Amino acid sequence: MAGPRPGQPVPERLRGVGAVLPLHGPDTGPIDGEVLASGVSALFDRVGPGVLVTHSHAGSFGWLTTMRNSAVKGAVALEPGSGFVPRE
Repeated sequence: MAGPRPGQPVPERLRGVGAVLPLHGPDTGPIDGEVLASGVSALFDRVGPGVLVTHSHAGSFGWLTTMRNSAVKGAVALEPGSGFVPRE
């Protein structure tokens, strides 16, 4: 398991899941689902039809993208971490 710097292991006291999560990157503020869904949708517009695969918290953004863009021909949500219920 990689530590916070290249070549540096994760300290034993930080090996629990909750303690390792901050190592995923800096907190850059609130997540804007509309911006993320729009960005993924724009990618499908550019590359063409395909299947969208999401994991964990990205599941809700994947559902939004799938509902809005006909180029998304299918969605696979692995362990989606949201209670997403469409209102559209």
